[in-house]
Amino acid sequence: MPLINAQYNPKGWFKNGHFSTIYSAKVRQGPVIEFQRERITMNDGDFLDLDWAMTKTNVGPGTKSVVILLHGLEGNAQRSYIRGQASTLLNSGFDICAMNFRGCSGTDNLRLQSYNAGK
Repeated sequence: MPLINAQYNPKGWFKNGHFSTIYSAKVRQGPVIEFQRERITMNDGDFLDLDWAMTKTNVGPGTKSVVILLHGLEGNAQRSYIRGQASTLLNSGFDICAMNFRGCSGTDNLRLQSYNAGK
C-alpha cells in the first residue's frame, strides 16, 4: 500500500482532540440507517450481533462488495461515526456489515468473558 504524504489541519476547536471526541460522541447526529440484525452463535455458547445494510442497487450475484465496520471501545454499530461511514459506503455501492462486539449490542453476553477484539 503506498504511503500518502498529507497534512491534516483541523479548524478551530477541532484542533483539540478532546473537543473532537466529545463533539463526535455527543453532538454529531449520524444518518438513519435501516440495519437488519443477524445473531451468530459462537462455539463457546455466546453470540455476536451483526447489523447489515444493503444497497438498493440490483446487481448480479457475486458482483457487490461488503465492508465490515468495527466500532471502538465501548461503542456499538449504532454510533454516529459507524452510521456516517455506513451511509457514505452505501452511497458508493457497498453493502455493510457492522459488527457489535460481545456485550455491546444492547444485550448482555452469555459468558463471563467480556469482549476482546483479538478473540
